Amino acid sequence: MEDQTGVEALERDAFLAEAELLARLTQTIGWEQYEALLTNMRTGALEEMAQSSPGEFPYWQGVVATLATIIERPHTVVATASAVHNEEQDQAEKLLEVKRSLELTPGMIDEL
Repeated sequence: MEDQTGVEALERDAFLAEAELLARLTQTIGWEQYEALLTNMRTGALEEMAQSSPGEFPYWQGVVATLATIIERPHTVVATASAVHNEEQDQAEKLLEVKRSLELTPGMIDEL
């Protein structure tokens, strides 16, 4: 992993912590109903958009796009955090393999 400044590392850690909480939230009993409600709202907005006048069309288009983002964003955040976490684990495992293959003494490992 490339070197990160302290601020970048803090931002990454904050993102991962929020994503972990979001992942837990999406596993709760009510989440499925919440997504169903949003999907129904989006379907209604699509129907309104299809029947709207040219002046109202941009409004309904914005509503549909916003609801789509609200529905998809939690899944995107969780998937991105999972990918970041997996990449960090892979890099840590590769570094450990290199250290082991070089048969470094414990004092030399700390210097890397």
